[in-house]
Amino acid sequence: MRISVPGTPVFDPDTGQYVPGPPEVLYEGPGAHRASGGPGLVLRLDGQPYKDDGDGRYRLFTPLSAPVAPEAAEVTIVTSVDGAAAGRVFTVLDPGETGTHAVVRVTWMRITKAGAAACPLLPSSPPTSKPSGRCWRRR
Repeated sequence: MRISVPGTPVFDPDTGQYVPGPPEVLYEGPGAHRASGGPGLVLRLDGQPYKDDGDGRYRLFTPLSAPVAPEAAEVTIVTSVDGAAAGRVFTVLDPGETGTHAVVRVTWMRITKAGAAACPLLPSSPPTSKPSGRCWRRR
C-alpha cells in the first residue's frame, strides 16, 4: 500500500502557472483492502430500469504504526496476490479511525481507478529495485 498526498505546487515557466508537484508519500508498506458494500441495485423509475452507481466504498487496513491517512489522500495498491487489485487507486473519504483498543487502523476510501493495466507485470527474474512511482503485479 502507498498513501500519498499532492506535493507542493511548482511554477511552470512555460505556462506561467503553478502545477501540482510530485506527490508526497506518507506511507508505503504492508496493508490490506476490502470492499465494504455490494453492487448497485436496479431500480425502476417511471417504468424505466435504472442501475444505481453502487457504493464503491472500501476499507483500508494498515498497521497502527502507519500514519493516519488524511482526507482526500490517494491510496495505491502497489502489489497484490490478486493481479486485478495491483494498481488500483482510491481516495480517502475520512481520516483513519482510531480507538483505545485498536489492532489495525481502518480507513474508509472510494475507488477512483481500476488497476492491473496501470502496473507492469513482475519480471520473471526479481528486479533489483522498484522504479519510483511504479508498481508491480504478479504473473
